[in-house]
Amino acid sequence: MAYIPRLTWANPALASLEEQALIPMLGEDPIELGLKDHEQQMLAALRRDRLYQELFPQAFPGESDAFTLSNVTKAIAAFERTIISMRSPYDRYRWGGDSSAISDAAKRGELLFFSSERAGCFQCHAGWNFSGGIRFEGSGISGRGDESRGGFFNTGVAVYASPNRGIYEHTQRTEDIGKFRAPSLRNVAVTAPYMHDGSLATLDEVMEHYAAGGKLGHPNKSRILRPFRMTDADKHDLIDFLKSLTDEDLLHEPRWSNPWPVVNRQSAVK
Repeated sequence: MAYIPRLTWANPALASLEEQALIPMLGEDPIELGLKDHEQQMLAALRRDRLYQELFPQAFPGESDAFTLSNVTKAIAAFERTIISMRSPYDRYRWGGDSSAISDAAKRGELLFFSSERAGCFQCHAGWNFSGGIRFEGSGISGRGDESRGGFFNTGVAVYASPNRGIYEHTQRTEDIGKFRAPSLRNVAVTAPYMHDGSLATLDEVMEHYAAGGKLGHPNKSRILRPFRMTDADKHDLIDFLKSLTDEDLLHEPRWSNPWPVVNRQSAVK
């Protein structure tokens, strides 16, 4: 997430992990954590917790009160920025020089993925993060994007009825109806279902959808999408390539597991 310049499916202005953390906490459409108008109760619960009594002053030294909503979002964002997936078999193959790290099928799938004459997946899922645009210091990437900058795409997967109309909900421009962010494909094999609405259950269905050039017509459907011939062998190779992006080391990294069962702490719940 640290390198992704746009953080939600359909809000081109949301570019900060700190801002994004407030949405599940305080959002009302939909209600997730339900903390709106209960911020002080949450902060009071954190202050009562013995472990946080130690950690918050360490993380925010010199502040008269380390327990603020701003600091909570900073802490969450700091943790999220440590979760970087770069140890998949494909990484070992492409960047580590290990030719045996992925299968021959995955190597053929890579060629299909990056071929503009065939699947052309890279046109939306570009870069080392397979997510289009990359944020880094000096990149100049702002919160607003378009197709040419690897931003938001209408893929013809739905009728895009209100209120699920993509960035149109924020821009109110009819040409933006149905445009959603292209997500990273890292670990995509373990993140089903797919698409912004979860309407495609398997990678096999995703392959069929794109081979058809997007199964539903829409005036805003991306010009990148076009039908192409895909054999069963091609589909198998593409899926094998996508599976090679699974970072098992990250998925089983103890540092990112639930810390609470293994530490001695006083419950903040009274």
